[in-house]
Amino acid sequence: MDRVDIAIVGGGLAAAAAAESYRQAGGVGEVTIFTQEPDLPVHRPPLSKEYLRGDGSLEQVYVHPAQFYRDHEITVRRNSRVERIDPATKSLFLSGDEKVNWDKLVLATGARPRHLRIPGSDLPGLHYLRSLGSAHELQAAYAGAKTAVIIGAGFIGMEVAATLTQKGVSCSVIEMAPRIWPALIPEVTASFMQSYFEARGVRFLFNTGVDAFEGDGRIQSVAVSNGMSIPADLVVAGVGVALNVELAEQAGVRVDRGVMVNEFFRTSEPDVYAVGDVANFPDPIAGRIHLEHWDNALAQGRAVGKTLAGQPEAYRHVAYFFSDLFDLSLNMIGYPAGWDDIELRGDPEAGSFTTVYLLHDKVRAALMVNDDADFDYWTSAVAAETPFVSLEQADDAPVPPRHVTLALA
Repeated sequence: MDRVDIAIVGGGLAAAAAAESYRQAGGVGEVTIFTQEPDLPVHRPPLSKEYLRGDGSLEQVYVHPAQFYRDHEITVRRNSRVERIDPATKSLFLSGDEKVNWDKLVLATGARPRHLRIPGSDLPGLHYLRSLGSAHELQAAYAGAKTAVIIGAGFIGMEVAATLTQKGVSCSVIEMAPRIWPALIPEVTASFMQSYFEARGVRFLFNTGVDAFEGDGRIQSVAVSNGMSIPADLVVAGVGVALNVELAEQAGVRVDRGVMVNEFFRTSEPDVYAVGDVANFPDPIAGRIHLEHWDNALAQGRAVGKTLAGQPEAYRHVAYFFSDLFDLSLNMIGYPAGWDDIELRGDPEAGSFTTVYLLHDKVRAALMVNDDADFDYWTSAVAAETPFVSLEQADDAPVPPRHVTLALA
């Protein structure tokens, strides 16, 4: 192979969605996905939940089966690491010095887990969950484990803690922040989440750092900042990610907290696009942001595919992410950062409620906990930046009698 019409660098959902959308929009050029992973593109959410538990099949994890790519004339080059791109000559260079020329290039390089660099971090028993292979490694590890330490109470940490607890592993979650998701949810919602997990056996240590991993030949305990040593048959670290922007940076593509793109996902270099986790894009409501969510990767991949096929549309999509934790179904619509007021609808003690985020008296986001009947309404309210007073007065406001409204400072 020495030339392709559409080269997509990255092997996640955004890459697969871009290729699929390009074909659906009538694109007839040669399409190749270059991924350094040994697997076909996968959905990442199941890797920390149902697939990790053993409840989901491998077929459900793959975005598409191999036959799909063959049927749609999409080449997926696995175990293919792109070392360098050159926008001036429209070429990319793979390990082994193979050169491939392209007409259009999509960077869907995503992100990688941040690694801990502390004493003992080179011992076996420390896991980072991102790829299908890492999920398989964690499955094998927890099968014989009694205790686990989860470092970080972010989404990955909480999802893994719930999954391992359901599999009979006693979990301790260590978090440097004072509570769960302080930048995302108010204290009342965090307290509900913490109590829900603790009732199922999960132990939390907040305001606590990790000093070292201890063990003879493998990790057997974790030394933390309060002087305790916590037994651990395995450790899972979910301490954030680093965006894979190196290819863009060395090629002279503009990078600032992600690869800078416009509303059509075009970068600063002609015929170079970026989507998914790695893209810093202009959101009509939130301004310039980058999002690391499944829905974002899917929507942006579809959008750039249409653009590549000659059907460009300015991107406008309300942010959305979801999670499943034990028996809790969480759906977040919108942009929770920067809110200045909160309305709680429903009753946390009943296990079903919605946290509505306001900014300047307009609906900014809604977090639905086992309470997604009004999902479409909240999506529309965020998109329209609906004033809260109008929501209260509307005849069709989604506040059935069973709901209670509590104003929170």
